[in-house]
Amino acid sequence: MSPIAHSRLGSRRNGASDPRRLREAVRAGLVLRQENDYRFLHDRIQQAAYSLIREEHRAETHLRIGRALLASAMADQLAERLFDVANQLNRGAALLIDRDEKSQVATINLRAGRKAKASAAYESGLAYFSAGMALLDERDWGGQYGLTSACGSNARSASFLSVTSTEPSN
Repeated sequence: MSPIAHSRLGSRRNGASDPRRLREAVRAGLVLRQENDYRFLHDRIQQAAYSLIREEHRAETHLRIGRALLASAMADQLAERLFDVANQLNRGAALLIDRDEKSQVATINLRAGRKAKASAAYESGLAYFSAGMALLDERDWGGQYGLTSACGSNARSASFLSVTSTEPSN
């Protein structure tokens, strides 16, 4: 099941966060409520709902969802939802302007990449490390050296490990 998002995350334009509309979706068997989360019961339902979002609004929607997920997650919950948060923020990363927020998202990508790499998901780890690096620029080598260096070195090792883990052994 795919997460819809926390009840506060729905689209402001179409009223999707309206509790009545969410209850209707639950009654119709389209979503499942679990505490403050709602989840689509099937990927096809999620795909159909996603297709209703106009292409030019998707990055903005992902960024809003990622920010809300991050704001609503307690420290222990962030570890559980790290990939969801990183994925949403990454899909809206082109809209990030503030350097502090870019650094925060790069840090989330570093954490997600390390978590993926620790699970031997080297290609996924590489994608997170690369997304983090893409948010940083030359100025960050001075102000965010540890973050910039960690993203780069982890990307290199994940790249190496992804190649060596797929090579046939003799």
